[in-house]
Amino acid sequence: MKIGINGLAAKSGGGVIYLQNLVTNILEISGHRLHFFIPSQISSRFNLPVDKDQLTVESVDVSGTVGRLWYEQTSIPRRIVQENIDLLYSPSEIPVFGCPCKQVVANQNSNLYYNIKIKKPLRQQVREMMLARALKISQSFSEATIFVSESSKRKAVRELDLSEDDTYSIHHGVDSAFRDASTEVVSGQLEEREYILLVSTVYKHKNIHNLVAAYSQLSPELRREHPLIIVGCKTVEQDYTQTVKSLLRDLGITEHVSLVGRATVPEVKAYYNNAHLFVFPSLTESFGLPMLEAMAAEVPVVASASAALPEIGGDAALYFDPNDPDQMSVIIKQVLNDPGLRKDLVDRGRKRAQMFTWKKCARETLDLFQEATGSKQSSE
Repeated sequence: MKIGINGLAAKSGGGVIYLQNLVTNILEISGHRLHFFIPSQISSRFNLPVDKDQLTVESVDVSGTVGRLWYEQTSIPRRIVQENIDLLYSPSEIPVFGCPCKQVVANQNSNLYYNIKIKKPLRQQVREMMLARALKISQSFSEATIFVSESSKRKAVRELDLSEDDTYSIHHGVDSAFRDASTEVVSGQLEEREYILLVSTVYKHKNIHNLVAAYSQLSPELRREHPLIIVGCKTVEQDYTQTVKSLLRDLGITEHVSLVGRATVPEVKAYYNNAHLFVFPSLTESFGLPMLEAMAAEVPVVASASAALPEIGGDAALYFDPNDPDQMSVIIKQVLNDPGLRKDLVDRGRKRAQMFTWKKCARETLDLFQEATGSKQSSE
């Protein structure tokens, strides 16, 4: 079977990590051929085994959402015929409507069906409404729809009135090498104190304002001992980034909180490897990969009790109401002040992270592809 993977919607972070690991592991466990469409603008962010005869990487120069959609709907169908592709996988909400082969789509954007109480610009509201509509329509143009957690699947089925027959949940994996990350890549930047870490793009639904409010309630002594470091792109929602910075100034805690910005994968691993506590306060998450990355790095985790996070974290994290900074602060203090609790969370987290592997994700995804096309080749 020849599988086309439409990675043109990938930009950075989780999307790139997912596609990188999916492609690499499908190649490892099967003899299927892959034709991988990626945006030329971010091709350097992928580290693919290009020496494998099974893999063809087609770098596409598309600019902006309109350019990408135009290419997907007009050029990919032609390339499918030219390359004799048997199945197209589109890991975004929008299918290729004129797809000349079998197709599977996926959803990783929980904002489309979780009604969280945050004010969004009109443009974002319209965009999410259109994507939600595309997700619903996609069921008529695909063999299956993949969600990254069972809770996301159930919520989407209920809120968007999707058919449950052709919806599936397949968990992502986590890189087992997080525990062995080198600190040399950020040796001059790493905080020497026992810091609290969040790895997240600065989006409003990531709830960083409530995390800052909760952190401000820690005693001055705890803040001095445990600075808060936020690693992730801070230029996407610049108005929200400014809101967070203003809040830090108003609360008088600017000196204890660092907005690091975008970091390389080795740098992110180093930040995890040296963290004292990981806090994940999101209002909504379809999966919550950073939580598992922290667990794999043997860092205790406290997280929001919303969306998919309790499903993914299980009993290996402590949970709080993301809309209650007081409760969040109490949970953070509890873990900082209790070495025995920290050790228990580390032990539970290590075991929990081992349950989520990219090979398992690739195998389940490939099984679904084979079912969609009637292919009988088995994976290892």
